[in-house]
Amino acid sequence: MLRDPQATRQLLRLTAGATCLRQQFAAEMELSLRPDGAYADVRDQASKAVEIATRMAGVMHCFFQVDGDIDERTMHDAIALMRWHLEEYKRLFGEPNQYSHAFEDAMKLQEFLVDQINAQGWFRVSSFPRSQLRTYGPNRSRLPKRFDAAVDYLVRQGALTEERVKGGARIQLVREYFRPLVHSFSMAQYEPPVSSLPNGLGFQQPGQLGQRIGYWPSI
Repeated sequence: MLRDPQATRQLLRLTAGATCLRQQFAAEMELSLRPDGAYADVRDQASKAVEIATRMAGVMHCFFQVDGDIDERTMHDAIALMRWHLEEYKRLFGEPNQYSHAFEDAMKLQEFLVDQINAQGWFRVSSFPRSQLRTYGPNRSRLPKRFDAAVDYLVRQGALTEERVKGGARIQLVREYFRPLVHSFSMAQYEPPVSSLPNGLGFQQPGQLGQRIGYWPSI
């Protein structure tokens, strides 16, 4: 415009479809800026995402010399480009993603559950209140979201199930998953007695008792 005084600015508008996309992107970004949102740790950049995406749509519209208003396709491409920039910005400057620790935390939680089974016995450990497991489980001082991510990982692996009960939630252990992981002695602890005599008194032969308590009689 400095070179050509006769040049005039062009007013760019969004079509109805492009406006709808922009509004959807704005609503998404508003949620992502909350304390538990995806871009809470890079609010300075993410808060400008909608404005920058709109400006990029205008630049692309002019660069490709498209006639008329900024259409839906151009706005879509600009938003896609903005998303990529946000992810790169978050990767370079954001806080470490809590979900990147999900596998490590899940293995610690699994090890803790196996230890509980080995200590208390296979037939005494079947479930935990979620709040109790978060309080007394491994890394009790970690962020609740990391605990949630670890539980979610084990649920996806088929190790746990979760059910809502009165007063909170309860985490159930999947027997088939933990069976190969626990010590064989824990499976014998507190097992309901199996009668070896016709009268059903529950007495066991010395050989069976030795297998269960780890003591073998000398006779």
